[in-house]
Amino acid sequence: MKKASEYRQYAAECRNLATSTTNEDHRRMLLRMAETWDNLGSLREARMSQKQRLKELDDALAAQH
Repeated sequence: MKKASEYRQYAAECRNLATSTTNEDHRRMLLRMAETWDNLGSLREARMSQKQRLKELDDALAAQH
């Protein structure tokens, strides 16, 4: 699975390409792609945060026994 930073880089590349195209349909498509990559980055960050919290809880429970 990719890192959130990689998804953010893909989003930035799409935005960069969108600024260089003169085709309005392509620009809109690239901006939608950038938004999707950003959303994937946010989901990945949330997933990693959740996994970290679960690990901390698991460690705390293990320490109690």
